Amino acid sequence: MRYSLTLHDVDGSRLMGFDNAHGVGRETHFDHEHRYGRVAAPVPYVFTGADALLTDFFAAADRACRTAGVALTIAMEDTEDDNEGGTGDADLA
Repeated sequence: MRYSLTLHDVDGSRLMGFDNAHGVGRETHFDHEHRYGRVAAPVPYVFTGADALLTDFFAAADRACRTAGVALTIAMEDTEDDNEGGTGDADLA
């Protein structure tokens, strides 16, 4: 399963996220977390399933928003995806 879950600011800059799009360092860990406020390399993430991934992501997004002093709000938007025929993407603000 490929995934990329990210939290962006209003300017579109990534604040934090979880993905498995590339390896981390010299390791072959592909599942990893880009932690809020860290400029350093991503941290390996232990993927145990989609439900745990979503729980962990939203908990980290909530912590990042509280740290920044802003409220976490979720806006659902239907988008067209050429490869899948259509998906519902969530934008976090």
